[in-house]
Amino acid sequence: MGDLAGFVAATYMRGMHFVQLPPPSSPGGRLHRRQTAIDHPRAKNLIGAFHQPRLVLADTGALQTLPEREYRSGLAE
Repeated sequence: MGDLAGFVAATYMRGMHFVQLPPPSSPGGRLHRRQTAIDHPRAKNLIGAFHQPRLVLADTGALQTLPEREYRSGLAE
């Protein structure tokens, strides 16, 4: 449902402004853009769009609460 709503928002009037609030455990490249896609009978995620957020709010202080192993694992990913 979220991908369908995101696709409609991306195509209706050329997108909508949004703020990305990623969880502290995913500070990777995906948090800088929103990718949304829907399936087609011929292929999965064939119809979709990318949209850049107006702002990304990431609470990096929450990373200090992770165990050392999890923190390093996140950096490696």
